[in-house]
Amino acid sequence: MSADARNWSYSWACRFPSHKAVLNVLADRFNDKYRCAWPSVPTMAANTGIASRTVQRAVRELEHDGFVIVVPMVRRGTRINVANLYRLPFFTEDAAVIPYPEWEPAARDVTGIMSP
Repeated sequence: MSADARNWSYSWACRFPSHKAVLNVLADRFNDKYRCAWPSVPTMAANTGIASRTVQRAVRELEHDGFVIVVPMVRRGTRINVANLYRLPFFTEDAAVIPYPEWEPAARDVTGIMSP
């Protein structure tokens, strides 16, 4: 949890309350050591009180607006989806670090991500 990321998220205006709620959850779950967050959509839905589909739409639109960079992660060697890493580019320009050694980016040309 990062108080700095949370304070950062509170300072931004978003187009819709659902976007702001999702951005606040991502900032609240932001890990300073790894410079990213990785909550699941059901977790974000439970934390915000909005539907999972609304969370997915908000994440897509936050990504389009440049507030969030979404990096799909897969289990190394199997290509099975395990999570999304969420970077907050306006909060930190530092590269994110993959939190688990068995994860890798789903795409090979991802920038801003470092292996553990």
